[in-house]
Amino acid sequence: MSNLEDFIKQHRSEFEQESLPEGHWERFNQRLDAAMPTEVQPKKRRNLLFLWTASAVAACIALFLIFSPKTEENGETDPMILQAMEISREFNEVQFYYTMQMEEILSEMEQIHQAENTEASLQLLSESKRIMQQNIHFEQEIAPHLPCSSDGLNTINLYYQCSLGSMEQMLARMKQLNSTNH
Repeated sequence: MSNLEDFIKQHRSEFEQESLPEGHWERFNQRLDAAMPTEVQPKKRRNLLFLWTASAVAACIALFLIFSPKTEENGETDPMILQAMEISREFNEVQFYYTMQMEEILSEMEQIHQAENTEASLQLLSESKRIMQQNIHFEQEIAPHLPCSSDGLNTINLYYQCSLGSMEQMLARMKQLNSTNH
């Protein structure tokens, strides 16, 4: 694996390309259409599309290999560091999970508010957005300073559970208001 990384680092300029000038593909396709008989064109275009797709996939894989995090697989790594790395990964997973859940609830609340457009739904929606802003503040200001331990992980989990629970209650109330108005 390191030989591949070394090769890519040594030949990095060959992997990076500048973008083509505007209108290049249109001019290219016009010339291609003029040069090829009409019955051959669809097959050539499929081949060209396949070639470009394969090139894009190869470039993505190369970039992934270059920028993927390095982990040591030997037995000399400190177990405390490995445990801290594992807890840090769990921090990120917990934050991602709860953020996705809350964004889904917020999206549903926005849809209900657009359909309903009442003062109550607006207030519930704005409070939910305020919770999301507080979560962003928590992620940026507080979470990085929590201990990288199970206690820190429990703190993050409890914080997000409370935020998610509040948003779920507001969504339920919004749905209840929506059903009584119809």
